[in-house]
Amino acid sequence: MKNMQSTALAIVRCYSLFKKSRGMRLLGGISCAVLCSSLIGCLPTVAETVEINGKSYPTGFYGDCYLMDDLPLSGLEYELDEITYRALQHPEFDLWYNGSDSVMYCADDQQYLYYCSVGVTIKDQTEPTIYDISGKVDTQKFKELLEFGEGNEYIPFAYGKNSEQEQKTVTMPLPDDRQRLIFYRESKDGCFCSYRGSHFYVVDGQLFLTYQYQPKEWIATPVPETLSNYFCEFVKDFDEINKETATNEGKSTKS
Repeated sequence: MKNMQSTALAIVRCYSLFKKSRGMRLLGGISCAVLCSSLIGCLPTVAETVEINGKSYPTGFYGDCYLMDDLPLSGLEYELDEITYRALQHPEFDLWYNGSDSVMYCADDQQYLYYCSVGVTIKDQTEPTIYDISGKVDTQKFKELLEFGEGNEYIPFAYGKNSEQEQKTVTMPLPDDRQRLIFYRESKDGCFCSYRGSHFYVVDGQLFLTYQYQPKEWIATPVPETLSNYFCEFVKDFDEINKETATNEGKSTKS
């Protein structure tokens, strides 16, 4: 039972991430209700690895990332245990898709590039500066920071969780959006990207996670000391962190 519960949580997690992208079109218009029903009913049949034409294909290679763009079907299909697997077209990766359970399989694990977006978003009429931090950031700490962000964010209508979370928050003046930090990773094939909804700011040497923006105040959660110290030191050389009047005009990528 415990394994089934873990599998259920993993599938729901993958689905929640997958639906954030345009890759949802691959589901062919299947409604959320039908999909969830299908997932629950097919839990025991979702395989972590499948053998297709004598080759092994694991799933879960995308971790906490979601599909960034549509991948067209190649037309090849493979039937296994009453499940139809459909091959996807990609110039570098060998991908198969199980539409019944919203699961993708790949012949090889993906490799990732790591980024930090500094500054405001395009909706604020100014794009952020993107720093390529691949090979420089501690990937384990990066993972822990992203997990902290998603695990401590505000969730509409989750009153119990939000009430518990609010006990950890502090209220401060609204931060300067030009110093907003968003950490994320992308697969090198350009297909997958991690969640970008966690907004961080450095205030007086402490890293904070945004919980809520209010009209005249900012509610935030302090990041644990070890992670906070590491990332405050890591980003201190970023131009926008050191310049109170950074303009962020135009989009640039820095390494």
